[in-house]
Formats: sequence, C-alpha cells, structure tokens
Amino acid sequence: MSQVILWQTQKRASPLPFNQPLADTLVLHAPATAADLERVAAFNANIHGVGLDAVTQSLVTSFPDMGPDDLVYVEDSATGEVVSSLCLIPWQLAYGAATLSVGEMGIVGTDERYRNRGLVRAQLPYFRQRLAAHACTISVIQGIPFYYRQFGYTYAMPLEGGVRVDKHSLPPMPAEGYTFRLATIDDIALLANFYDQANHDLAIYAQRSEATWRYMLGPQMQTELRAEWWMVEEEGRPLGYLRLPNSHFGDELAVYEVSQLSYDAALASLHQLQGWADRRGMPGVRLNLAESALLMQLARTLGGHDLGRYAWQVAIPDLGAFLAAIVPELEQRLAAAVPLADWQGDLGISLYRSAATLHVAAGHIAVSPGASDPAALRCPPDAFTPLALGWRTLDELLHFFPDAQVEGRFRPLIEILFPPTPGYIYAAT
Repeated sequence: MSQVILWQTQKRASPLPFNQPLADTLVLHAPATAADLERVAAFNANIHGVGLDAVTQSLVTSFPDMGPDDLVYVEDSATGEVVSSLCLIPWQLAYGAATLSVGEMGIVGTDERYRNRGLVRAQLPYFRQRLAAHACTISVIQGIPFYYRQFGYTYAMPLEGGVRVDKHSLPPMPAEGYTFRLATIDDIALLANFYDQANHDLAIYAQRSEATWRYMLGPQMQTELRAEWWMVEEEGRPLGYLRLPNSHFGDELAVYEVSQLSYDAALASLHQLQGWADRRGMPGVRLNLAESALLMQLARTLGGHDLGRYAWQVAIPDLGAFLAAIVPELEQRLAAAVPLADWQGDLGISLYRSAATLHVAAGHIAVSPGASDPAALRCPPDAFTPLALGWRTLDELLHFFPDAQVEGRFRPLIEILFPPTPGYIYAAT
C-alpha cells in the first residue's frame, strides 16, 4: 500500500483534504499527503530551528490521538511555499474529580516576509474546529509574552521558572547506596506509577495514558524533544526518576520533571545533578518543577536562587461546555462545604460576551447557557480563567479587575466552587 493511501486511511479524520483560499495568492491547507507534512516540517525547522522538522513529523504521525487534520498551514500558491503554520496537540488534564480534554496550540510560526498580515488569526477558525472535533474544553499554549492575548488567551497556570542551585549550597552527601541509571521503555509501568505519586498532592495535572508514555520513551526520543529519564535507585530498588530535557531555556542542567523522593534520595539527586552539570561544563542546576516536589523544597531551603515563574496561557472556548465538564469536581467541593452543602438555587456566571448558569439542587449541578441579569459573578474572561483553574483567588480578581463583580450573597458559594487549587503540568511535549 502506498504511503499516501496509508496516510489517508490510517491517520486522517476526514476523507477530503482541507483547502480554503485567503487573500491574494494565499491558501489555507491541512496536509493531504506525507509530502505535504514533510514540507510543513521543513518550514518549521527553518522558522524555529534545526530539529523541529522531526518534532513536527513525530507529533503528527505518532502522538496519541493526533493526526494530519490537526496541522494547518498557509501556502503561497504563487511560489508553492509554506509561509505560516500551527498545530493542535491533544491531551487530558485532571481537574480534581473531573477530566478535561485539552487542545494545545503548538509550533506556531510565520515566515518573516509574511508577518503582520494576520496569518495566525486566519488559521484560528480551523484550529477552533479541531478543538470542537476533539471535544476540548480548554486550549493552552506555551507562548511568547502578550501576543496570544489578542486571541482570548490569558495566563492561568504556572509553567517555566523555579530554582537554580549550585554545589556551594549543597550539604555533605547522605550515606552511599544511591545509584542512577537511564530508564528504558521497559520501565514504563514504574515511571507511570511514580508519576501518579508525584501528582498526588496536585488537583490539576496532565494525565498520561500508556500510549503517551510509549510515545515519550519511543518516537519522541528520536527528536529534539527527547529527554534523559534517570531512574533513582537504592541498592537496586527503584525509588523514583528525574527527567532531563535535551532542549530547554537557560545554560544550566535542567530538570523538567521529578517523582517524589525521600529526603536522602532528593539530596543524593541534587549532588548527582551537580556532578553531571560539572562534567558537562554547565554553571549549575535549574529545577523547573512543581512546588510540591520535595526536590524543589529542598533546593529552596539550601539557598537556591528563585528564578520566578512564567505561565501557561489558557483560553476557554465555551463557558458552558467547560462548566459542564468540571461538574463532578464542583459537586465534590460543594458536598465538602458543610455549611453550604444543602444550598439550592441558580448561580449565574457572566463573562460579558458569554454566560452560563449552574443549577444546584440536592447536591447535584446542571449547566445551561445564559444567565439572569445581574449574574452572581460577572467578570471578563481573562479574570475568570485563572479563578476557574485555581491560580488566582476571588479577592485577587476583585482587587485587580474593576469589571469583576460579585453579588454579595453568592460570594461564599463562589469561593467554595472556585478555591485556590494546587496545580502543575509536566508537559509531554
């Protein structure tokens, strides 16, 4: 069977390629053949750097639930050149008792000669169609500052940053006996178990299927997104793992993921990391980790330098769909709030251009579009999103956003339904 036929029958969500004329000689496409994918991959390498061609091809052909329909690009038909592109990377996010389908906007770029012509904006309707096809209730991006606000994204979850440590801050090594070895695909069950333990103290985190793990330790290892997965062991017994990415910000040895470790194992890991940094000619160790990780807490107590935090930019495409998706968690939060557990009534939420109502009765919650005027909570989307994801409190929103308003009698209920929530995402890409 030819490569083109394999592409069409095994990976495409629809039988027909997508073609939409834009202004002048520009045309919007989804790749119809493997050759189209190769062209877009080469464009991404040219725009973003060597290695992004393999990343693009690996994601489209091998990342779970992703296919060629999740890649869109603009071609100049006069020259046959790809001049702009982006893609949707689908994954799952745990939100307490609920699970959200996420559409990450990835590998966004435009040829310098074609910038300031609205080509990213021109691709967004197609991207939103793919969000709907994947039933995504939120969209995220690890994007540059400010730019994506114009498309409805706002900062709403912690991302890059953390702590830098060096050997001068490390105390003596704990007792010997800790060893480190590179993990293999045969360690997936161990890694998955340690990953679940690492997220035990988090309410919001990325969920990983076995297929995702197999991608990360399989096809991804042949791209720029590969990582060193180090098993931490004591006398041959696995205790956890460290993930060191190949590509990252900063000159230090970076750690982008860690399981929970005992104090001695965490200290031994810091010594081992510093040893690797020294041998590789790096100035120190950079920990981009959840604050709940003992390795991060230990680094802070040892005088590590705080690097601050960047953040994920998040958009909620449909308020009602998002609220319906998180109902299982909202019901649990309400049930745990003894004084208000029996509350019944309607709670309207207005984002000014969209609105929805939570109907609460006998501990159960239903969602409908629209809200009475005035709604119980009224705020712009860029205020509601960090509140809904537990990154900002209601007090903070009311302080910084004059157009964030709440009906006084509903305030205790809103604070119960949308409290500060521990969350961190160890991204798979």
